[in-house]
Amino acid sequence: ILAIAVSFIGVVIIATHGNVFSMQFSNPLGVSLALVSTVVWASYWLISQTDQQDSLLRLWVNFIAGVVWMALLMSFTHSWVMPPTSALMGAAYIGLFEMSLAFYCWFQALRLSDNIGLMNNLIFLTPFGSLMVIALVLKEPIHVSTVLGLGLICASILIQRYLAARVAAREKAHHDII
Repeated sequence: ILAIAVSFIGVVIIATHGNVFSMQFSNPLGVSLALVSTVVWASYWLISQTDQQDSLLRLWVNFIAGVVWMALLMSFTHSWVMPPTSALMGAAYIGLFEMSLAFYCWFQALRLSDNIGLMNNLIFLTPFGSLMVIALVLKEPIHVSTVLGLGLICASILIQRYLAARVAAREKAHHDII
């Protein structure tokens, strides 16, 4: 609960551009969608932990299932509208680079690694690497509040891991006594 609280404080700092006490979000719809996607992703990762299928096959099945669900939704809402080419290109980019290749490479790295713990720690570099790309390629300004918020989000993961390691050590010591 402590780690979750620290993480959400980081999210609020980012979403309010550091004006935490005003609770004026720069984009309320975007913040709402981000929070919903957090629940969806957490659920996905928890469910997928039990799946021992090949990672490429899992990705393919998930993307095909997404296409089927979207087709069903569009059929029931009668909203079959061809999106503009720019939207299709954006969706193709996200699907190929940000989803398919990124996750496949990550799964392969975990599978081939001798030290999965070390590999998992590399995930902490991702948000800061993304900030560098955003600043250098897209020329978007990076706010101090964004760096602070990301720092808190990463700190929350470290807190959770530290507390989990303490619990595991305590349980091992208790088991050794018995």
